[in-house]
Amino acid sequence: MFKFSYRPFLFLIFLSSQSLDSFSQDATKNFELVLPKNKAQSSYYNKIAFLDSRVGNKEIGMVDAGILRNRDATLILKAPFQDQLTAVVNSLIDSTAKNGELLFQLNRLSFAETNGTRYCYLIAGLYARNEAGYKKLASIDTVSVFRFAIPDILIQEESKLITGFIATNLQAEATGTTVYAINEVAHIDSIEMRGIPVFNTENYTDGLYTSYESFMAQSPDKQAIVDADRDGTISSVKTLDSSGKKNKSTP
Repeated sequence: MFKFSYRPFLFLIFLSSQSLDSFSQDATKNFELVLPKNKAQSSYYNKIAFLDSRVGNKEIGMVDAGILRNRDATLILKAPFQDQLTAVVNSLIDSTAKNGELLFQLNRLSFAETNGTRYCYLIAGLYARNEAGYKKLASIDTVSVFRFAIPDILIQEESKLITGFIATNLQAEATGTTVYAINEVAHIDSIEMRGIPVFNTENYTDGLYTSYESFMAQSPDKQAIVDADRDGTISSVKTLDSSGKKNKSTP
């Protein structure tokens, strides 16, 4: 007579339960750069250093994880990130590369929203090193929007932004005259703000600003006369032409 055994089935269930339990204990997921496939010929640089200038919590954000993607995991930079950047540069350059050194400064890398639409904020800077210090080469300040993207896609796309940012500037020379010490680079936001008029005045220049740049420089694009009601509500704005005449009011 045929006899059915259920022990192997129970054993498989036991193994699956153990796997699920061990996976649930892993509460982190690494952000790792994906190496680019294309080369950048005639690079000025063959080395890169890393400066982590992120403020506060160094976690990138939360992502869905687990076999059923039914739990949250903390996304962090895979350490040491310096080694990842070096691998990126090595994969980009060839024998034509010169002996310059870059400094990659990371100011922000963070995800927002764990379900549905997700946003990733990336702020970083590249500096070229010379005997005197560091010259700013380029910067990136961007927000990426992903709709219903899985964590691996998020990481891949943000990785492309970072590696593309580096690749684009391998053939660029720093042309500015300002040279920073490494401790100044670490506080570059404060230093750059000192040179922007809008952050260093208590009285703003009256006028009509049509761009972010003109407002930051406190240099109005047009002179304007503002009419307000008794409650302070602006009723109209009149601009002046080159002859000093008022243009038609703008409600």
